[in-house]
Amino acid sequence: MRKISLIFIALLTLGLLASCGKQDNAATQKNSQSSSVKRKENRSSRSSKVSKQNSSLKSKSQSSSSSSAKNPTGTMNFSQLKQGDYSSLVGEWTELGSVSPHYAKLSKTELTNPNTNQMIVTKTGITVDGISLVGTTLKDNAGDHALVYSEEDGLLVASLQNQNVSINWTVTFYPKGTANPFKTSDGPVSNKQNLIAIWTSNNQFTDVFAESATSTDTATTADTKTVKLDIAQLAMNNLASLVGTWVNESNGKQIVVSKEIMNRPEGSMIDMKSGAIVEGTTTNGYPEVIGVVGSGSNIVGIESGYIQGAIGTYDPSVDGSPFAPLTILPAGVKANDNDDSDSTRDRLIVSGGESGYASEAYYRK
Repeated sequence: MRKISLIFIALLTLGLLASCGKQDNAATQKNSQSSSVKRKENRSSRSSKVSKQNSSLKSKSQSSSSSSAKNPTGTMNFSQLKQGDYSSLVGEWTELGSVSPHYAKLSKTELTNPNTNQMIVTKTGITVDGISLVGTTLKDNAGDHALVYSEEDGLLVASLQNQNVSINWTVTFYPKGTANPFKTSDGPVSNKQNLIAIWTSNNQFTDVFAESATSTDTATTADTKTVKLDIAQLAMNNLASLVGTWVNESNGKQIVVSKEIMNRPEGSMIDMKSGAIVEGTTTNGYPEVIGVVGSGSNIVGIESGYIQGAIGTYDPSVDGSPFAPLTILPAGVKANDNDDSDSTRDRLIVSGGESGYASEAYYRK
């Protein structure tokens, strides 16, 4: 009996010990699982924070990048221009005048012949009579020319990469606020607007254009609403300043010069590569045209401030010379001492004055 009691006590003790061991294991596993869950939560929390921080940094970076890409209104963006992007120049541009070394009485930076010639600027290029800039290429009658850029004294200068050309070009961009050398008879040109100067080796002319130019922005007091003969542009075969109606006040006859241009036909030996078409006159299907005879220093009268042009037709069937002399005289300039026409006005002298000046003068209507 005593042995049975001892055995029972021993079995009871073993049972209690086994139960405690299971509870300890369960507690240990629970603590281990709890710790594991907490570690996962901590990693998830840290990962979420890092992700939010990266997202925030990315957002700030994108915002900063977007902000720096915006160009202030009215400011020339040299970086864009070097890439052939003219977005910062889009707008209205008007020619202030030309600088010509052929006007001996004027300084090398004095503008003459202010007029209303327009320069068209789009995001992809610049177009003006005679040339165009498309991307980083300058196009003229000789073909396409790659441009190279340099920055000098706050200006951007675009030059032809290949300088071995018959006619050279340089385009200089003057941001508003920078100094420019140009002036008129009334004083220096203001720097309150952007300027673009286009120089050509053809007669060494420089044409200066201003963005949204007004009389208050420049020192000149010229009436830019009235088109005036532009000898510098005519010498470059830009005939725009001839366009309009010209009237002979002696006999009432008119010469109506249109904007249409006719190029010299292939094979023609006439020394006038193109002419502005005169309305209402044709010979065997060939219109009458007005143009400039010769080019460069070969143009008669250029050094005296006028141009000896011609009026006639490219019709090859015409006997003798198909063109008659036409003297193109801007206001303020006389052909010679015998010129008795009204020199205060632009005029065209038919036959070059051989039959008299006043009687053969056509004045702009």
